Amino acid sequence: TESLFLSKLASRVILVHRRAEFRAQKVSVDRVMSAPNIQVRLNTVIRKITGGDAQKNGGGVSGVILSASDGSAEETVSADGVFIFAGMKPRTQLIDFLKKDSGGYIVTDESMATAIPGLFCAGDIRSKPLRQIVTACADGAVAAFSAEKYIDSLKRGESK
Repeated sequence: TESLFLSKLASRVILVHRRAEFRAQKVSVDRVMSAPNIQVRLNTVIRKITGGDAQKNGGGVSGVILSASDGSAEETVSADGVFIFAGMKPRTQLIDFLKKDSGGYIVTDESMATAIPGLFCAGDIRSKPLRQIVTACADGAVAAFSAEKYIDSLKRGESK
């Protein structure tokens, strides 16, 4: 998902993945593999990010040194930027009783309410299309507001 986003902004994206195959959803993998400006390097790791010389390149990134995951081959690739995304797996073991989507994220409505009255969920553990700090903060604000409304309804004797 992140490489697809970057591919809209850059003429070339190299996706480096240390394993032989992706564990992402098939539809996402298919989109990445068919993107004309995304190069996929499986069984590859970044050994070093080069640059940082203020006199040569203003202190920015100049490239990366890639190698096969087993360390057998090494390659230097020029790059103007490096974006690290390590992936994520939602940790929902403590709330295994809630409804989740196919990726294991908790399903809520727009008020951040779960299927259990009075239980709200916010942030990256929630099922949603975008996981960024700003969306997690917004989720928290909505969840707090919704929880306050729920508590007020209980105080008034309303049933939910």
